Amino acid sequence: MSSRPVVVSGPSGCGKSTLLSRLFKEYPDKYALSVSHTTRQPRSTEQHGIDYYFSSKEEMIKAIEHGEFFEHAEFSGNLYGTSFEAIHNVVKSGKTCILDLEIQGVRSTKNSSLNPLCILIKPPNLEELKSRLRNRGTETDESLCKRLKQAEIDMAAADTEQDLFDYREDLRENEEFRPVRLCFGRAFGSCVAEFGNTKVFVKTSCSVVTPNLTRPSSGILRINLEFGPQAVAHYEVGRLEKCIEYQRLLERNIKDARCVCLDTLCIISGEKVWQIKCDVYVLNNDGSLVDCACVAILSALRHFRIPSVTRHGTDYTIHSFDDKEPLRLDIFHYPCMITLGYYSRKEIFICEPSLLEETVLDQCFILAMNAHFEFTLIHHLKPQPYKDNLILRAKSIIHSRVKQLVDLINREIEEDMVKRSSRNFTGFGSLIESNIIYSSAMKYCLHEQTVELVNMRDEMKNPKHDVDMCKDEPVIIRKENSSRMEKVELFTDVVDSDDSLVEELVMEESSTVLAVEESDSCLRSPETKIAHVESLKLGNKNKRRKAAIPSNVMQLLDEIEEKANVLQPNESSK
Repeated sequence: MSSRPVVVSGPSGCGKSTLLSRLFKEYPDKYALSVSHTTRQPRSTEQHGIDYYFSSKEEMIKAIEHGEFFEHAEFSGNLYGTSFEAIHNVVKSGKTCILDLEIQGVRSTKNSSLNPLCILIKPPNLEELKSRLRNRGTETDESLCKRLKQAEIDMAAADTEQDLFDYREDLRENEEFRPVRLCFGRAFGSCVAEFGNTKVFVKTSCSVVTPNLTRPSSGILRINLEFGPQAVAHYEVGRLEKCIEYQRLLERNIKDARCVCLDTLCIISGEKVWQIKCDVYVLNNDGSLVDCACVAILSALRHFRIPSVTRHGTDYTIHSFDDKEPLRLDIFHYPCMITLGYYSRKEIFICEPSLLEETVLDQCFILAMNAHFEFTLIHHLKPQPYKDNLILRAKSIIHSRVKQLVDLINREIEEDMVKRSSRNFTGFGSLIESNIIYSSAMKYCLHEQTVELVNMRDEMKNPKHDVDMCKDEPVIIRKENSSRMEKVELFTDVVDSDDSLVEELVMEESSTVLAVEESDSCLRSPETKIAHVESLKLGNKNKRRKAAIPSNVMQLLDEIEEKANVLQPNESSK
């Protein structure tokens, strides 16, 4: 429920009543229509207090003078208006108030303290509108001409008065940015970023390689973007133009801006250096994709740790995280990318447009800027020419957004470290619960049905183990064909120590199933992508190895079972 009323406007016969009737039928507990006042005569099918409050002209003028009306207008010699009391009654019932107003009424509400959301419904053309009004059978020739003439005036006003209606599909203001959310996994360098409905997963890894001949003492940074069918419903296999374009933009912005110090990644000059690889997987594309991917990459690099290295002449030793504290990457600045759409007819900017908005806008700019307000990239997605002063206007819009994103990255990194030190860390578990991995492509293909685990053809009975991997509780081993099922405190510490490793492996594998490659170059299809591990139904050992669980997790479970059998008291000793 929102206290912000929704104003629906359009000429008579455009289909407002049909749309509103369906809205109230499908969402009766969320929306309700306010009852307006009018001085015209009621029609045969209209009832007082349900369709309108019918009153005399003198009574309504007196109430308007006393300030009792939220809006009022005159049409065809009759007064129409909505009282504040009618709106408050709808809000008190726990619903969002819907108002059906003419253009004059919309004008009077734009500066109201209630800040209404104004929506325009346009007819296909005037001929279709005329046909609809004639088919009603309630209009005379004189009233029909008046309504058609007023419809022409209203449509012209809607085109010329740019601030009269709200045109964005997600109900944001023109210069309003998307809500942003970041979440880090158990492994360092794994991050999921969410810009509205656009979601991106980044996995960072490192390896020792031979440096480039031109820069023998500098490390290597690689960015790989995977754009699969789970990202958007109309994905076409083999058409990778957008994927290549976005990947090059990310490389130009992050690598060419030299935001990461690559000189500190050198192990032995001219022989061995660290290579940092960022694998970017698009979970859902709803526009402003490079904005989301750029923030996800910067967050993952800031979160990533590389092993410490000890050099002995020409030899070196790479220490594990347990032996020696890992090292952070040196990041000089954060060049964040912002997408701005431009509507030349009204000369307005649309901040972080959606996928649908990107297709209809005249121009889309991708601007990259750091916290020092320095441009690192300027790119336009469409070949239309533009004026130079547009970039200066865009700079004044995005500078506050860049600072907000940089502060968000630093704040989320600090909170992640606090959670890790308190041992109360769930990684991507919160994202599974909040359904962040649900994509528009899956919604389109599966008709909003819950994504299930890989289809098991054979019914698996008598599972040897039943382990819930999504909880932080210690794993409890249930013995097969045993009459008593109890927790054994003697081996709880052993299982608890291994449980964190099991959970880490499963969470990492679930991230892989979300978007990571099934091979080195292709992603899993939406049918095999899972929302979370609901249960582990295991049969015999051979079937268990073929289940949708990584082999390293199964091996670790076997080791836990052996420890449990050794430590669990047997009945003979009892």
